[in-house]
Amino acid sequence: MKRKTVLGLITAIVITAGMLAGCGDKDTNDLEEENVTAQDYDDAEYAPDEEDMEFEEYDDEFDQFTDESDESGEETVAENAEDDGAASDNKSDEAVSDKKIDGEFAGFKVYDLLQEEMTLGSLISKNKVTMLNFWGTFCGPCINEMPDLADIERKYKDKGFEIVGVTVDAIDYDDGSITPEIINDAMGIVEDTNVEYPIVVASPELIKFMQLDAVPVTIFVNENGDRISDPILGSKSREDWEKVISDLLK
Repeated sequence: MKRKTVLGLITAIVITAGMLAGCGDKDTNDLEEENVTAQDYDDAEYAPDEEDMEFEEYDDEFDQFTDESDESGEETVAENAEDDGAASDNKSDEAVSDKKIDGEFAGFKVYDLLQEEMTLGSLISKNKVTMLNFWGTFCGPCINEMPDLADIERKYKDKGFEIVGVTVDAIDYDDGSITPEIINDAMGIVEDTNVEYPIVVASPELIKFMQLDAVPVTIFVNENGDRISDPILGSKSREDWEKVISDLLK
């Protein structure tokens, strides 16, 4: 009985030792494999894959696009500022041309050479001094002084001076109808004399108001359309006109 007990104990001890040896071998091998893998990873240099490289290239392109957008934005802001400035200037010009004046000459109707109706006030309000030169296509002295008047207008225009040539023979005084043939003659004279100042056709009311018996007749008005000189009958030399105009502009 004692012999069997001793043999059983020995057998149990041997089996248990074998099992412990097997578990120890498996764990050691697994740990060694894990240590090798970690070491290999630690020793390797990090190399980005293709997706990482594409992302970096996209970053560079985005930075370049952002810089270009900033420059374009600055240019757009500058252009908008210029456009706003130009718009403000245009509005100022329109405000001046639409200025309502009530001087004695301001409300008279006249017609341009395209037979469009307007008022004298629209041609007067923008100027410090306006020379109303009444003339006719039949009048030699009127036509002869027009080249000098054209030069004078160009010389003094930036000082607030303007000339308006008022044609008196292109309209019927009774029914107010305009004669196309006279308009054509007036256009030809304007071209031949190099006139750039406005040429208009007087209405019957304006001619009656002026009580014209002969031409040329000239009168000067201020920006409100009120006269600042007596009517001047006849033509003058360039020097004489410049003296009159210079005195009125002072």
